[in-house]
Amino acid sequence: MVLGAAGVGIVNVLGVGTTKALPECADMFEVPESNVPIDQLPTADVVCTNSNTGFDYTAPMSQLTDRSVIFSFPAEVSHKDDRLTADMTEVERYTWGFEVFGDAGLKVALPLIVSDNADGEGWHIESSEPPVGTGFYSDAYMEDHGLSIDSEYFQLRENYETEVIDGTEYERQSQWGFRDVYYLVRYVDTEGKPLDRPVVSEFSFEHELDTPNVTIGDDPTSPGTIQLEWNSVPGADRYLVLTAHTFANAEGENTGLRSYSVVGLTEDTTWSALESFFGNPDAEYASSGLTRQNEALKLFEYDDEYVAANPDNEYGTYIDFEFGVIAITDTGAADEDIIASAFAPAGGSDAMAGRTYKVAEDTWYDTHGGAWFPGSEFATFEEIPTSIPVITMEGHIAQASAVLVAATLLEADDVAGPGKVQIGLYAAGTQMSVPIIVEIPDGESAFALIDDFNARAAQESGQTSAIQNTLSHFVIDDATILSTAPDVDYPVQGTHPFVEFLATHMVARSEAVDVSDWIGQPGLPDISDAVLEAWAQNPYVYVADVSSSGNTIYFTYSYPEGEYQQHQAELKANVEATAASIITDGMTDAEKAVAINNFLVQSVEYDFDAFTTLSYWSYDESGTGWRTFAKENGALHAWEANGAWDQRAIVCAGYSIAFVALSMESDLVSVYVTGPVTYNNGLHAWNKVNVDGSWLAVDATWNDSPYGNDFLLITDSQFTGDSDRNEDYYWVLDDNLPRFATP
Repeated sequence: MVLGAAGVGIVNVLGVGTTKALPECADMFEVPESNVPIDQLPTADVVCTNSNTGFDYTAPMSQLTDRSVIFSFPAEVSHKDDRLTADMTEVERYTWGFEVFGDAGLKVALPLIVSDNADGEGWHIESSEPPVGTGFYSDAYMEDHGLSIDSEYFQLRENYETEVIDGTEYERQSQWGFRDVYYLVRYVDTEGKPLDRPVVSEFSFEHELDTPNVTIGDDPTSPGTIQLEWNSVPGADRYLVLTAHTFANAEGENTGLRSYSVVGLTEDTTWSALESFFGNPDAEYASSGLTRQNEALKLFEYDDEYVAANPDNEYGTYIDFEFGVIAITDTGAADEDIIASAFAPAGGSDAMAGRTYKVAEDTWYDTHGGAWFPGSEFATFEEIPTSIPVITMEGHIAQASAVLVAATLLEADDVAGPGKVQIGLYAAGTQMSVPIIVEIPDGESAFALIDDFNARAAQESGQTSAIQNTLSHFVIDDATILSTAPDVDYPVQGTHPFVEFLATHMVARSEAVDVSDWIGQPGLPDISDAVLEAWAQNPYVYVADVSSSGNTIYFTYSYPEGEYQQHQAELKANVEATAASIITDGMTDAEKAVAINNFLVQSVEYDFDAFTTLSYWSYDESGTGWRTFAKENGALHAWEANGAWDQRAIVCAGYSIAFVALSMESDLVSVYVTGPVTYNNGLHAWNKVNVDGSWLAVDATWNDSPYGNDFLLITDSQFTGDSDRNEDYYWVLDDNLPRFATP
C-alpha cells in the first residue's frame, strides 16, 4: 500500500497551466532528456508530478562538467521590484522566486543568489557556496599534533575564482560542484507570481574522485560518541570531515550566512568525534567519564543554561545543519592544490535526535551540591537521582535516565569518610557522568545496591527505548543480485513505490538488490531515506543491517533462512486471530484504533529487562550491532511485533510496530513514528492513525501506564508537559513528514 497524504494512495493531479494530466514521477521509468541547454534549466518542461508533496519535476540533467554555469530565467519583472519585495526580509529579497537544496527531501537549503541580468533581460541564478572552510584547533589538539596556529583554511573544491577587494584577494563564493547533486526549486512564473505547484529541477556534476558513501554510528569505545565510516575512495589520500549550518536570527529568520567548518582530517575511513579538532574540552574534570561529547557536531551556539544565566541577550540558532566527508588528494600543481570529491553528507539535525552533548553541570550542582571532586554526596542509594540533567545536541536541557557504572567504584574514605565510596553516575547510553559519594551500609554489597538502583532507574525512565536504524558498510560476495520485486505473502507499506519495492525485498529476505532501474527517476528519494522508511514501517521485516554500494543494496537479517519465514508465519497467525477477536464488521476507523490500543494495553507489559539490555549494549566495546547484541541477550523480541504475543513483553518500538501489524489486518491505515521526548531526550516510538482522512496520534506504550488512555487519538499539540516530543526523519521520507501532521 502506498501511503498518500491521507494514507489512501496517490492520485493524479493536473499540471500547472495545462489541462493534461501529468504522470506520477514514481511511475516513470523511462525519463525523457531535458529539452533545454543547461543554462536554461529553470525553463525546462515539467515531465511528471508528485501528488504527495505537491511538487512538479523536470527531467534531470546529469554528469555536467561546466561548474561555472549561471542559470537564466526569462522573468518579465525586475528582481528588485519594490511592489513584489516590500514585505520580504533582506535575505528573501536576494533569493525570492528560487531555492536550491542539497537533498532530495528538499530539507537542506543552500546559499543562492538571484539577480537581474546586466542587460535588464530576465534573472541570473548562481551558487553561493564557498570553496573553502575553516578549521579551529583546541589547545589540546595543537599540543598533541605539534601545531603553532589555532586555525587555518582548507580548500574544499578545486574549481574557484578569486577577486580583489580593497587590495586583498578573496575566493569568490560562486560556482557549483561542492556537491554531487542539487535540486533547484522554482516558485514563480515569469511575471513573478506564485506557481500553484513549485517546479523541481535536479542537476548533477562530474567529479574526478568518487563521492564517499558515509554512514553514521557510535564509537564502540566511547558510548554516545558519534563515529562516521565510509568506503575507501580510489585516488584519495585523505578525507576532510566538515559541518555546515546557516544562522537564523533571534526571530528565527534566515540570515543567509552559511558557515562551513572543517572539524577533522584523517587518512583512515573512520572518524570519531573524539578525534575532532575541538576535542572534548573540560573532559579531564570528570573523575569517571567525560563531561561532554561530540563537541564538533553540536547544533547550537548558546545552550539553555547559558541563555538562562544571560536573559538580556538576543540569541540566534543554527538551521539547515549537516555534516559529512570530502575525499581529497594533492595534484602537485602550484595553481591547483587539490582534487576533491563532492561533499558526502552523513546526516543533519535529525541524526542528532536523542543524542546528548554535555552534562548540565550548573543545574546538577545547584540542585545537589558538591563539586566535580569528589562529587555530590548522598546518604543512601535511595536518595541518588534516577536522572541526570544534560544538554542535548540541540542545546536544550533534558533529564537523561541515569546509570551507576560499577567499574567506576572507588573507595572514598580519605576524602569523604569511613565506609563511603565514589561512583560514576552516567547519563544512560553515553560516556558522560558526574561523580557521586554514597555510603555502603555494613554487610551490604555495593554491586547489589548498584544493580537495584539501575533497575529502579529503568522503571522510572519514561519508557523511551526506540532504536535509530542506520546503514553500514559491507558487501555479500556470493549474494544473488535481484532487480525485480518478488511476490510475497505479507503486506508491505510505504509512502513511495520505491519504498514499497525495498520493503518487498526485505519481506522476501533478499540479500542484494539492484536499484539501477530506479536511478534517474525525477523526484526519487535518497536511497538511504527509502531504506530507513521501509525498515521502520513494515512489521514482517526483520532486517539486521543494510549497506549500499553503487546501485546495489545489501541486507543481512536477524534470523537465518527458515527461521525468518517461521517468524513471519507466527506473527501473521497471531495478528489474524487477534484481529478476528477485537475487530467487528461496521467498526469505524476510530473504533478500530481504540480496539487495537486496548488489546496491547491489556495484554502486554513493558519489558524493563530489555530496556536495561539496551543500556548494557551502550557500554559494550566489542562493536557488536544492536540487533545481534539484543538477540544474544534474549531481548530482541521487545523491538519486534512478535514480542506482543510470544513473550507478552515489549518496549515502545514493539508496541508501535505491533499496532501497525494489527492495523494492516484490520483495514486501518497507521504508521510507526519515532522521535525524542523533550524532557528526557530519549528516543521513543508511537503511532499515527488515519481516521476518516485525518491523522491522529496513539501512544499505546504510555497508555499502558498510570496515565491510562490519555494518549489515544490525540493531536500532536496535545503531547504536552512530560509527554512533549518531536518527530525525527528516520521513519518516513523527509519530504513526506509534513503529510502526517495532525489537525
